Amino acid sequence: MGSSSSDVSAWIVAVSSVLSLLGSGVIVVSYAVWPRIRTKSRLLLVCLSLADYACAAGYGASALFFLFHGTEHLQDDSFSCKFQSAVTTWSSIATFCWTVVMAVYLYIAIVHDAVDAAKKLFPLYAALSLFIPTLVTAGALLSNALGYGGGFVTSGWCWVDEYPDWPSFAASGEKEKYAHARLFWQLVAGKFWEVSGCIIIFVLYFLIRRHIRQKTLFSNSQFFTDGSRSAAARADRKMVAIPVAFLFLRIWGTVRFILEYADPDAPASKYLALVYLQAVGDTGQGFVNFFIFCWKTDSVQGLMVGAFYSCCCCCCRPCKGKSGDGDTESDSLLHRDAPPAVQNSGACMETKANNNGLTASQVIEASAEIKAKDG
Repeated sequence: MGSSSSDVSAWIVAVSSVLSLLGSGVIVVSYAVWPRIRTKSRLLLVCLSLADYACAAGYGASALFFLFHGTEHLQDDSFSCKFQSAVTTWSSIATFCWTVVMAVYLYIAIVHDAVDAAKKLFPLYAALSLFIPTLVTAGALLSNALGYGGGFVTSGWCWVDEYPDWPSFAASGEKEKYAHARLFWQLVAGKFWEVSGCIIIFVLYFLIRRHIRQKTLFSNSQFFTDGSRSAAARADRKMVAIPVAFLFLRIWGTVRFILEYADPDAPASKYLALVYLQAVGDTGQGFVNFFIFCWKTDSVQGLMVGAFYSCCCCCCRPCKGKSGDGDTESDSLLHRDAPPAVQNSGACMETKANNNGLTASQVIEASAEIKAKDG
């Protein structure tokens, strides 16, 4: 890439990283500040947000260093380059793992109606999401595979070195040997987990969405009121938004990865649009998670708006009503937007589902067992 396009890419990375840092920070702080959302499902989101935070911090620091100190950071033997590559490699793989774990948790809790079993698997979720990225990153460091790759399939940050020492493939020349080794580590240190994660996430969220639609949207039971069906429709849309957002963020780097390997001699300017899109996508997951799981979740949005007005408009007492008073603890990422089938997974166990006197737990009973309970 030319100097001007590199500067543009770096600024995009810096801005997107800052937004992700803010979004991830809000998710973590909200979990710490409001006890009633300290639940297993939101704890998974917090773990994902911490990984997103580290990833955005690494990419953002690399972009800022480039903008203010030039290419000094982007040297094969630079400690800062290797350190940034190690941090972002570890955190990127961790984000893929935690995103898949969230899908697995919701699938077990909603489709198999086994909330307790999903919660008990949390130590396994954490072990895998920490062990896999640590093993890969340690192996890459020991193999001297991390460093600056000449901007190949990245938007300017350090990742896999252009000349990894290991593995040593039998090839007709040095160039081919290093190309094969570089491809190996690019797959192991990111692309394999990214593509696998996309496939798993799409399959699981499709099954969850189908289950919700079968249980609620297509049910003629008298216990499903307009209010509960509206909540189910919102959750149904969210089940589409989550995998689509993940794919929209990550697809640009993967498409560029395929195209650049298919035509390695193509000029860098040929894929400039993909470079800019990748700069946003690879750094933007923290902000997108905030938008979906905080801002577009009514009760959490209410808490944030209430807290904002409490700080900035202390005299505006009516605003306090938006903070979610009266709700009890939630155990779902979907929270108040959850349909009865999702609420059966512990989403809004005591939140009013509608205005006819039925609580959410009663609607849940109707959804799961087609039985009514007294109000």
